Amino acid sequence: MRPLFILVGMLLILTGCGARVDPPVPTTVTLYDNVTVHFTPEEPDLYDSPFAEARDNGRVMRTYHEFPPTIGRPRVTAILRVRPIRQDIRSVVDRWDRAGHVALIKPGQPPIEMIKFMTAYGGAIEHEVDVTHLAPLLTGHCEFEVFIDTWVTPAWTVDVELVFTPNAGTNVPTWTRGLIFVDGGLKPETQATHGPATIPQPTRSALLYVMVSGHC
Repeated sequence: MRPLFILVGMLLILTGCGARVDPPVPTTVTLYDNVTVHFTPEEPDLYDSPFAEARDNGRVMRTYHEFPPTIGRPRVTAILRVRPIRQDIRSVVDRWDRAGHVALIKPGQPPIEMIKFMTAYGGAIEHEVDVTHLAPLLTGHCEFEVFIDTWVTPAWTVDVELVFTPNAGTNVPTWTRGLIFVDGGLKPETQATHGPATIPQPTRSALLYVMVSGHC
């Protein structure tokens, strides 16, 4: 019986020596928390807070965040929640479909649309979007804008979060730049638009992201 006990003891020792590899722990950054988007020309700062201020009479709410230097190659996921503000038990203030976006603002570049969305005829929406291609820009001082093309007040509340999952893969670019942003959308009479870009060397490949919408 003694050899049996020795064998079991060796197995327990070897099993206990195995190193457990924990999955990467994501970090969540809250950009907007229950921020009100509205249209109030007579008092555009009515729903301002220490973390969000109005532009365009409240249809754009701007905020900023200071990010640490990017470490590793994280996957970045943007989570957007838009909820209508109720008028009474049966109806909401803004029951129409409204175009909207969340944009990243970096000095020397046009705004970069992170998320493009439509409101749901007075219903709540939630979107989860992979924005890993913007990881090189999400360092240092970053400004953000959330826009909803509403004409009533108060219209919608918005939450936006960025979830950073470290060492999640290799499909993370080392360089990103915004090229073109047409405020208000392209018009039928628009002939062409362009934006300059100097791609750093050595670069093995480059991708162009274009976000379009058939509304507005």
